[in-house]
Amino acid sequence: MLIAEIAGFLSSKARYAVTMLRDPDVYDYDGIRVPMRGADEVFRIRRSLFKGNYERAEMKAVARVVRPGDRILDLGAGLGVVTTRAATLAGPTGHTVAVEANPRLPPMIGRMAQANRVSIEIVNGAVGVDDGFVEFNKADHFLSSSIYQRDATAGEVIRIPQISFRGLLDRVKPSVVIFDIEGAEKEIFRAPIPDHVRAMVGEFHEHIIGPVATSAVVKDILGQGFSLLMSASSDNTLAFERFPA
Repeated sequence: MLIAEIAGFLSSKARYAVTMLRDPDVYDYDGIRVPMRGADEVFRIRRSLFKGNYERAEMKAVARVVRPGDRILDLGAGLGVVTTRAATLAGPTGHTVAVEANPRLPPMIGRMAQANRVSIEIVNGAVGVDDGFVEFNKADHFLSSSIYQRDATAGEVIRIPQISFRGLLDRVKPSVVIFDIEGAEKEIFRAPIPDHVRAMVGEFHEHIIGPVATSAVVKDILGQGFSLLMSASSDNTLAFERFPA
């Protein structure tokens, strides 16, 4: 086990060294160009990038369900790595919308899109049941930021726009919905999901909303005609697809 861990560590270091020699401003992460210079948020997750495990489950699931021409709605886009992968797979005939609550991250999503020559419409706000405003806990590390407060001493609480899931579905008319919304999945999937949504990929946050609420979300999704794709799912990331009757 120790030998395997050492080999994996050296392999990640070698990948990093080769990539940085080619282009010190950009890191090639599984075919996605990630801007490195002047990107503080990327610096925070650099080890996951170099080890090849940053959003690995989501990347795998997205590669399984996204098709050329798909309309993508990514809720909780973060740095935009998974969004960019989806936009690349959807191609020039597709359309991609990234929704991100943390006001620090939309500029990074824009840089990701530019580096990979894809078009991504970026919306800054939290997804919820209704339009309005919501308190957002902006932690020092963006991965811990959420509408759910996890640590009363961490970061700051800010007020941000909340955008209704139903409204986004009506406007974007996505064929694929991706979500990593740090617990907000507890509420939004109680509403009907339109027929034009063919597939969904989501990271579930049982440690935030609890096992009962997590099971209820999965049940709500399955109850709307989706099947669970076991081969595309792993860890706490699940992939769903609707198939013709």
